[in-house]
Amino acid sequence: MGLRILLLISFIFLIFRDSHAAPPFTPSVIYGNDDRIDYFEITDPAFKKLAASAVALFNSEDLVTYGSKVLFPGETYQQYANLCSDQPFLTQPTAAMCSGALVGPNRVLTAGHCVRTDEQCLSLSVAFDYQLDGPNQRLEYLSRDSVYSCKRIIARKFYRDGIDYALIELDRMVPDRTPIPVNYNDGLAIGTELTILGFPAGLPLKLTGHAVVRNLKSGFFVTNADTFVGNSGSPVINPKTFAVEGVLVRGELDFEHDASRLCNIERHCTDTGCRGESATLASALKKPMQWNRTQPMLEEATGFAHVANGAGQFRALVRIPFETSTHQFTLRLEVYSMETRSYEIVRTVNVAPSPFEEQIKIEGETFSLPPSDLVFGAIKSRLVLLMDGSEKDTDPMSIVAMNP
Repeated sequence: MGLRILLLISFIFLIFRDSHAAPPFTPSVIYGNDDRIDYFEITDPAFKKLAASAVALFNSEDLVTYGSKVLFPGETYQQYANLCSDQPFLTQPTAAMCSGALVGPNRVLTAGHCVRTDEQCLSLSVAFDYQLDGPNQRLEYLSRDSVYSCKRIIARKFYRDGIDYALIELDRMVPDRTPIPVNYNDGLAIGTELTILGFPAGLPLKLTGHAVVRNLKSGFFVTNADTFVGNSGSPVINPKTFAVEGVLVRGELDFEHDASRLCNIERHCTDTGCRGESATLASALKKPMQWNRTQPMLEEATGFAHVANGAGQFRALVRIPFETSTHQFTLRLEVYSMETRSYEIVRTVNVAPSPFEEQIKIEGETFSLPPSDLVFGAIKSRLVLLMDGSEKDTDPMSIVAMNP
């Protein structure tokens, strides 16, 4: 019981500490040597150019516009995490909440958990040049011309143990910056070298090199990049092709407590240790990157079922664009049957479009499974969105099997 209480307290602390953007697990740990460097330390012109297209995401309510300047909160890294005095970047600001990359003239790619709703999109600021141009620079503001607003979500998915991305449109075109190309092919291999651009713990831009692909999963891959909360949404780049291979979305915990000094230190793992940092594969973005306008799609889904009797519930978040609201939409939950070795339909739900918002919440929908299909852990399933009877989107979904 004591262990369960400790885990619950730790879980609540993580959510409270980063309430704007964080799922329970966010990217954060140093693997082997610390490979993070500041913008002014980047010597390769190609990476300087890529860095110019990296963006930091801010909550607009935290920013103050004063003439041509945009001021941001001044909490230092040491203050933010109660860091011990021998840790790096102590006096640098921690203003950003997430990372992203310019991938079109006015489009930014980030993590799906960084922009959860259309309302949050409208309260999001997207900034270029949040970086240190010299070792002694005191960064306190951004140029007003380098700060943009989120106009709308074009495509989004957020599955805590799977695909996680958001493609957003800015309020205006971005001049004088080159969008970073995205590799949609499934050619990534274990051992491929990777470089990450982002804003760990909300710090000014850091380039992290010497990372590799450690493992490949369905829809995402695992790397040993030195990344932290705040790196969510960072472009994971192939240093040979300079193309985005993925979007960083989750990983290990950030800090460890030094009881002797009553302060925290950044957590360290070996290059092959800990669970690694996960990134959504860029191939998952192939279709939405080609859209000229938002399409009906699934954004989120979770579910559970009781082992004893097979009774379960699921919830989902569905996007129905206003221009398609006259069509008929249906959700179909399918679960993999151990008996037939195929997917079986267990629940069908009609989805009513809203005249006021495109994101439709489906909550508390019940279903029943044969107890023979239930074992503790995750049950293989999928959710299908249909428009006028035709399939528009399908996502794998884990149903958690549990005791009543």
